[in-house]
Amino acid sequence: MISICIPVYNMQNRGIEFLKQALDSLQTQTCRDFEVVISDDSEDNLIEEFIKDAAYVMDVRYVKNLSGKKGSSDNLNNAVRQARYEIIKPIFQDDWIVNNCMIENIIDSGSAWGALGYKNSNNETTYVPKWNNRMLLGINTIGAPTGIWFKKTDDLFFDENLSWLMDCEFYYRLYTVYGKPFILNGLYYVSRIWDGAVSYTINRKVVHKKELSYLRQKYKQPLTLFLWRFYSLTSKYKRKLSFS
Repeated sequence: MISICIPVYNMQNRGIEFLKQALDSLQTQTCRDFEVVISDDSEDNLIEEFIKDAAYVMDVRYVKNLSGKKGSSDNLNNAVRQARYEIIKPIFQDDWIVNNCMIENIIDSGSAWGALGYKNSNNETTYVPKWNNRMLLGINTIGAPTGIWFKKTDDLFFDENLSWLMDCEFYYRLYTVYGKPFILNGLYYVSRIWDGAVSYTINRKVVHKKELSYLRQKYKQPLTLFLWRFYSLTSKYKRKLSFS
């Protein structure tokens, strides 16, 4: 069994629209061995009312996130804590699934964690996720959290001090626990590109620099520090993030 965890919020008044598309995309799964846990940190009750009125033929549970915190990490963690099953499958509210065999293929993989092929909504290129040893530097070759699954443990939660690098840091910890991810090739989900996404509503350069500094303090292993120093000296890195 799999727990699909969806952190939700108002999303510039498009929250219900996007959530409906995500839930509709799960309705056609060939394998029904899953639950959907929706964690809502919206200040209003519009999403809760939508879920109450919806008639989905699947196990959907709504929980209000009362932590008082705002952000994807905390909200997703709240959903994970409410999950009843061992395998966790995050889905971000503005993404949607396009492969009807996703649940079946994840279960058949027998893997403690893995990643799915995907495309962005603004192009037709299908990306194949892969591991790289510079993940802590923000070199994300896995994709969004929508594209992973993992075996739940008591200490595997997203770092709530992070926003831009929440995924990369979490993937690094999955790697340290389980090794490289199992890769399911082919197109499984679409990552929505739009101007209200987190990546477009924050100052990416400033946040990236701040969060890299945080990770440098959190991880003091020699390899991590070596990669930090090596990559921060490249002109490509300086041009991209305007650190120089």
